[in-house]
Amino acid sequence: MIPTSMQRAGLSVLALLALVYPNIVNAETPDPVETCLASGQLAKDYQAEDQPVVEMLVAEVEVTPEQAVTRLRNWLPEADRSSRSEHVVLRNHARVWLAARHLEAGNYRRARSLLSEVQLDSPVAVRAALLIAESWRLQGNPDMAQAWTRRVAQRYSASPLALEGLLLIASDMEKEGQLHQARALYNLVMGQVLRNLHELGNLVSGGESMVDALLNVRLDESREVGSELIRVFLTEPDADSLGHLREIVEARRTLECMEQEEARIREHAMRASEQRTNIGSFETAIRREKLELREELRALRSETDPAVQEEIAELEQQLAALEERHRTLREQRGQVPDDTLARRRALREHSEEMEERIRANREKVARDLQQVAETLRNRYRDVAGESQLARSDLLQRMALRRAEK
Repeated sequence: MIPTSMQRAGLSVLALLALVYPNIVNAETPDPVETCLASGQLAKDYQAEDQPVVEMLVAEVEVTPEQAVTRLRNWLPEADRSSRSEHVVLRNHARVWLAARHLEAGNYRRARSLLSEVQLDSPVAVRAALLIAESWRLQGNPDMAQAWTRRVAQRYSASPLALEGLLLIASDMEKEGQLHQARALYNLVMGQVLRNLHELGNLVSGGESMVDALLNVRLDESREVGSELIRVFLTEPDADSLGHLREIVEARRTLECMEQEEARIREHAMRASEQRTNIGSFETAIRREKLELREELRALRSETDPAVQEEIAELEQQLAALEERHRTLREQRGQVPDDTLARRRALREHSEEMEERIRANREKVARDLQQVAETLRNRYRDVAGESQLARSDLLQRMALRRAEK
């Protein structure tokens, strides 16, 4: 197995999307749905200090090797302290790039140190592990190089690149006269390729279920062909594929937020109904009390006793206070929101739009995955062809040796 010094972090497809699409939602809005979206956005804008690194690693801006090494050395320590999704992706790529420069300069130990920090679930993990093997070969230690290549192929058995590494080992064994060991390795590669092709066929036959696998699988499931399919998908130069995937992720998140908002509206509607009921009860009580006061005033005003005038004045004040309270209650009743049905209808219409958006983009992603699966199938076939050809040549050599004896 690959040593645990190559870190595991469970990087998901969502985190990888952040590298290509850092601005999925707009957080600067008070709307409840938009606020919800902002709390779960895939990534924020790139910070100013990240942009040169993005341009160098993604856009391939021309810089001298010295400038690149200095730039990455200064950037990595800060990125390592960050939990931002785009930093998780970028720092793996940056370490592989920087390690390759160290290998060119003969700094093998420093290169291995950088490569051992690449996360096992990164799309560049196979390349990083094979570069560690190459560092041992360049340093004059073929046994360690072979051991590392075997470990890589064992862990990433669905990777054509890792299987090609085994073919190189088998070729070296042939040169050293280890013919039986080389034949066993060729057979191992052929068997693994056939298993991978069978698993890939099952995935492809699932149609749109591949989309669910793409959205839910984690890349640390490194022996699975589904994980390798995702790695190829994420590294394909066709940006439209990632755009369709982003649309699905964004629409799903929007639906979740809309469901939360609809639940909030229902709860708010219940409170508003209770509030209107309470106001109605208060209004009924006030009307009854006003009626009683008016009847009492009418009876008192019919009397001629001057002493009654003080009582009439007090009752009139009470009636005026009740009138003011009644007016306030009517205002409060008018302030209770009464647009619940309209808001829920708007949410349902928006939900239908999101469902249609998901459906349309699922079809596009499924079509893209079919094309990527064909690319991966061809790579497996190429490895199988190389293995079969090398094995045939080896068997002929072994037969000639037996004949000469």
